[in-house]
Amino acid sequence: VHELAGRMADEDLQEFRKRMRGQPTETQRLDTSHRWHGLLACPDRSEKVASKRIREEKLQGDVVAESVILEHEGFAVPLLKLTPTSKEGGGLVIAIAQEGKAAFLKYRSDVIARLLADGVTVLLPDLPGCGEGADTGVGRGRTSGSTSYSATAQMIGRTLLGLRLQGLGMVVTHLANVGEGKVSITLWGESFAPTNSADSRHRVPHDADKMPHQAEPTGPMLALLGGATFQTPILIHSVYMRGGLISFRSLLDSQFVYVPHDIVIPRELLAGDLDDLATAYLNRKGTRLAIEAPVDGLNRAVGQDAINRAYALTTKAASKDAARLRLSAEPSSPAELAAWLRGASK
Repeated sequence: VHELAGRMADEDLQEFRKRMRGQPTETQRLDTSHRWHGLLACPDRSEKVASKRIREEKLQGDVVAESVILEHEGFAVPLLKLTPTSKEGGGLVIAIAQEGKAAFLKYRSDVIARLLADGVTVLLPDLPGCGEGADTGVGRGRTSGSTSYSATAQMIGRTLLGLRLQGLGMVVTHLANVGEGKVSITLWGESFAPTNSADSRHRVPHDADKMPHQAEPTGPMLALLGGATFQTPILIHSVYMRGGLISFRSLLDSQFVYVPHDIVIPRELLAGDLDDLATAYLNRKGTRLAIEAPVDGLNRAVGQDAINRAYALTTKAASKDAARLRLSAEPSSPAELAAWLRGASK
């Protein structure tokens, strides 16, 4: 069945790209954006987002930490804002992951410290169903509460990915409302999930005691969606993705799939694949994109050649300025990542 579905998906992608070919790049980007907003059932970004400061404290190194709740029509997003006071004007980085701000503070504290030391403000939201807002049950497999929420959302015409994109849009709107949208914004999307080795056993029963590791591509996916689709006066200047899916098409390479239910959107390949989204993003002038250490549908690391093939359209879009695009099978070191984010935020 997956082989038949794969062939059908290839035909759909070919037809989508045939329709896009020859259109002006901005028309292509807007068309891709509208299609994805429709698939995700994501409402347009609201201009009115209320913010409530819960706590503020000064940390070592002349850094102010603010805990804020953003609200819009009963929809709330908790946000931790880390602002350097001794050196300002270094730009804004919004860090997003399924595991939320706690994972960034635990696993990327050295990168965050480097950014703050260089005057970059770092925002850590917990989007709906992420971080402190995630289901407290065990895992995010097929029998988890997370899967139940995702399935229910789709039954009523919504998607959890769309709700999370709406929450990310609230963060961007908040920055515009407080006058911080005048500086450049970088979206930093990460997955902290362990990967499966190339020779690991992935053909296991649904309820095996020890299941293969599941990918968590929510953060990278939201970063790319935000960059490509947000229709705001604030340009997302840079997008960094680590540990995301190499493509949605890769989910059909096997009858086994190790990604959460909420990342699989019905009819998503009818609106193009991640290569098309990345191309749409780079078609916005002045943008930069880095895609590192992607995984396939079995949550296995992908080699450089496969990455280059998967993002052929994106590479073509960046051909006049190769520095705008970084494709790498290996993740950057903390120093390299901080330098890229810092440079992207200026």
